[in-house]
Amino acid sequence: PQLVSPAWLVQQGAGDILMPAQAPPGTSAAVLVNAGAPPGPQDGYLLGILSFGYIGPERQLFLHTVLAGDQDFALSRADQLAVNGMTVRLQAMPAQGYRALILHPGSLPERPLTTSVLAQGYTRAELLDMIRSLAPPSLAALRAQAALFVEQQPHDAAWQALLGALADPPQP
Repeated sequence: PQLVSPAWLVQQGAGDILMPAQAPPGTSAAVLVNAGAPPGPQDGYLLGILSFGYIGPERQLFLHTVLAGDQDFALSRADQLAVNGMTVRLQAMPAQGYRALILHPGSLPERPLTTSVLAQGYTRAELLDMIRSLAPPSLAALRAQAALFVEQQPHDAAWQALLGALADPPQP
């Protein structure tokens, strides 16, 4: 496994992977982990090998998007909810933990996508708020969370300047 910059996902146009629009409450660090081959600048990403992790004091949240049937776990006795057009199966675990499976809206029937969520230390309301914010990686989400992501290279002044240059222009 290796750390990957979330900016790489935006470059790749990774529209089938979901990430929160903003970091979940209490997040002090975030990671994007590639469990497969190291991506090169010319390489695309492979679905199912990337996982987002959000970590804070007494809180952890992990998201992993795969083709349906390849998810990390199955749920029994889960609540089924509709959240922003997504079908969510949510199961409470001991010590304020949750597992969730999210079926992506608009997934092609021959290629349905599922995002697995493992959360510890979050309330049900906090977790549902995070699920409501899920979307493909975007510049706005990257800017909102950039300082939290642990990357192989430290964030230098040039990186900060680039991030500022990507900001939306002021509205009249």
